[in-house]
Amino acid sequence: MAKAIPAKPWGLFLFENQPYESALISAWKRHQRETKTLAHQHTTIRALDFRLLYDPRVFGASEKEKPPMADVLGLNSPDAYRMLRDSKYPIEKIVKIEAVLLR
Repeated sequence: MAKAIPAKPWGLFLFENQPYESALISAWKRHQRETKTLAHQHTTIRALDFRLLYDPRVFGASEKEKPPMADVLGLNSPDAYRMLRDSKYPIEKIVKIEAVLLR
């Protein structure tokens, strides 16, 4: 899919930190090198929901040892921003976004 369907200039996906997301990011980076990957937090992040967090040691690892991660992670709540920041997620990869309700 990542080879055949264009995702230019960026590929957007819902951020749940599930294995299929890592596979998608890896495939996009392999087949569409110029594509930027954007993850979007679409639900609230609960205090004990550790699925969305990485072991902080990952961020100090070499590029080959890091898991596939989005180039940018959009967070739509101050609590989510604070939680990811405190977990040592690279602050330069986080952007604050707004949720929009369409009717």
